[in-house]
Amino acid sequence: MGVPETVAEIISPVIEGLECELVDVEWSGQSLRVILDRPDGITTDVLAKANREISPLLDLEDPIPGRYTLEVSSPGVERPLTRDEHWTRAVGEQVIVKFLKTEDVRRIRGALQSFDVEARTATVVAVEIDGIDKPATETHVDLVVVDSARTVFDWGRAERPEPKRKKKSSR
Repeated sequence: MGVPETVAEIISPVIEGLECELVDVEWSGQSLRVILDRPDGITTDVLAKANREISPLLDLEDPIPGRYTLEVSSPGVERPLTRDEHWTRAVGEQVIVKFLKTEDVRRIRGALQSFDVEARTATVVAVEIDGIDKPATETHVDLVVVDSARTVFDWGRAERPEPKRKKKSSR
């Protein structure tokens, strides 16, 4: 079992006690990131409390040798799709799926139409393939060849302010 799985097992009771969902645990060198969410959204107060409860527990269990930085955060508006529950919850949303380098297509963007938990496949109505806009194409995605995936938040297009015109002087 790797560091993320070990940490997830250790902190799960704390997370459940806070009525949160453990979205992911990321370990990269000297940084441990614990990503939490709640169905009604998560607050900074809940994240701070989680941090205060998780930190001493990890100190006690000591699953990571040496020094590291603990970060407890929300998944943000663009959510990683790392588990089956994430894929299921994201049906109907816009997603970006990046494939392993062994695949012909490197990346697609479109609406997640469905997710089959048993087959671990998703259907994406792709509108962009490898950065090129395409007519909507139904694409079947096998999670075995997915490198990473996330939901996409549509920020919309920012309106440009009208340029201020200088008033003509009457001199």
